[in-house]
Amino acid sequence: MNGTYDDFLCRLKEQRKQLGLSQEQMAQRVHKTQSNYSKVELGLQRLSYEELKYLSESGIDIYYIFTGYRGSGKYVDFFERKTYAEICSYLGIIYAVLSLGNNIEKKFSKVSEEMLYIPLIISKEKSINAFLTLRRISGYQQKVMADKIGVDVKKLRELEKDRCLPDSEILWKTYHEFGISPMYILKDKEGIIHEVDALLEISEKKCTEKILEIVSSLAEGNKE
Repeated sequence: MNGTYDDFLCRLKEQRKQLGLSQEQMAQRVHKTQSNYSKVELGLQRLSYEELKYLSESGIDIYYIFTGYRGSGKYVDFFERKTYAEICSYLGIIYAVLSLGNNIEKKFSKVSEEMLYIPLIISKEKSINAFLTLRRISGYQQKVMADKIGVDVKKLRELEKDRCLPDSEILWKTYHEFGISPMYILKDKEGIIHEVDALLEISEKKCTEKILEIVSSLAEGNKE
């Protein structure tokens, strides 16, 4: 996939300005000082795992910041009423349906590149480690995997053993190398809702209707 971490930084600034927020206000949302937040936008510091979750909880669309895709919010209310586990299940269905045939509009064709690993990851147990699973699926040695996500082998081992958490740049590189949504690794409900909303809107009408039919059917089943 094309792009650099600068794309993340540009969309981060864009979102801040669109919401009419100062750097000081954004800093408060991620529990940083204004000086340190300013360094984030300059690429001199990274947002931590927890800071990204704070950002999402404050209403910022971090799925868009990471990927460049966003919906209008048309489906947000429907998914807000679901649990995190339910939304992950629906996300798996959405990717599965989208992967069947030519269901993506041409201008969003790169979404198809992001589907290879998603169902394999979200179909596992909640406790599955995404980094370890990705490496095993890919068949990479630790050194190769570490190089791909921009860390050393020691750091990768810590990530695979859940002894440390990925920052914004590691999540961005993992997404662009493997197509794994940062929202899934963050276990972030609001972010995944934005992801589902965007995926439904960028798919063709027929595909979207089919997905919603399946999702609605499952939703009804969950009430019984």
